[in-house]
Amino acid sequence: MSSQHADAGSAAVEAAFRQAGLPEAAGRRLAEQRRGRAWTSDLSVQELAAIRSVGFVPVGQVMGSSIYQINWQGYVSCRVGWGFTTTELGPYAQALRDVREAALYRLRLEAWALGAHGVVGVHLNFRTFPEAARAIEFTAIGTAVRREGREPLATPFTSALSGQDFARLLHAGMVPVGLVMGLSAVHVHTGWSARLSMSSWSNTEIGDFTAAISAARRRAIARLVEDAGRMGADGAVGSRVLLQVWRVACGANSENEDHIVQFSALSTAVAQFENPERTPPRLLMRLDDRARPTSSEEFVT
Repeated sequence: MSSQHADAGSAAVEAAFRQAGLPEAAGRRLAEQRRGRAWTSDLSVQELAAIRSVGFVPVGQVMGSSIYQINWQGYVSCRVGWGFTTTELGPYAQALRDVREAALYRLRLEAWALGAHGVVGVHLNFRTFPEAARAIEFTAIGTAVRREGREPLATPFTSALSGQDFARLLHAGMVPVGLVMGLSAVHVHTGWSARLSMSSWSNTEIGDFTAAISAARRRAIARLVEDAGRMGADGAVGSRVLLQVWRVACGANSENEDHIVQFSALSTAVAQFENPERTPPRLLMRLDDRARPTSSEEFVT
């Protein structure tokens, strides 16, 4: 790469980082690493061997992070003396999707700065801050990879699959398109009549709670499928599901407790690129066709 082209590439990276609200120093660091510094990764030896077996090489460890403060969660049906009611916390679930998207966008931005075609082995971490009420953080970490001799993609793909599963996916004639997620959170209010029905001495199913969990799961999976459809994927693999339930105060009356039921699902959206019996040397050109980014996701203005 000539000095003129290197300077132009570095300027584009720094501009993209400024637009994303990230430090320009990080953009310069990645631009320098792209020009030949030793790469880093969180791959095991087995994962590295699997990735190289299908023509990819690691170019560096990448990360994206975002911290949100959620002040508005939506109205809930919490009236003391009433029966069992459920209310989906739409604004809260949307905030969780937004913070996740911001973290993944910055992950892809770092991968693009390294000239990578995608990121494999992505780990998503979620945590709250006890010292900052209603503050949450999403962090995405993975290893950026590149297929030598191919032009970079406008938007690198993301995958939560391990290096071995990534290689198996290519051998099966499919490519990762991106991470997809579905999430639903439901406020479950148990009024006095519901509490009395739950105080029975006999063993019995609490049907209302079962229905609330089923509704949360159904909405989360539907949103995951919609997410995959927007990416033009044929399906999703490697699903990770998580059910969380915690207690919350019933309105201003802290003596009465309700529950939040949260169901989340994370998968890697995939698309078929050719006959599985054939080798995959042309996969990146096909992936570019199937996963063309929207204008809001393009890193170069």
